[in-house]
Amino acid sequence: MVKPVRNNVLFMPFASKEITDGGLFIPENCRTISNKGQVKAVGSLVTKVKEGDVVYRVKDWGTQIIENGITYYLMNEGALLAID
Repeated sequence: MVKPVRNNVLFMPFASKEITDGGLFIPENCRTISNKGQVKAVGSLVTKVKEGDVVYRVKDWGTQIIENGITYYLMNEGALLAID
């Protein structure tokens, strides 16, 4: 797995909804990437979050990394908005 350096965080978004609250199916090409997810790894200078924390991030922020078919985002700790 990718190991972030300095104050960077490796974020894995939660799966997007497949069905709306009203029961309509959302096609895969129309689904949005969730801004809520889990911290998978942190750099040595990260102070506010730790691995396993559920967090919210700035929308469309981070560098996309695909490893073993799983999509992660590498971003600065400052791009995280809240801990759930």
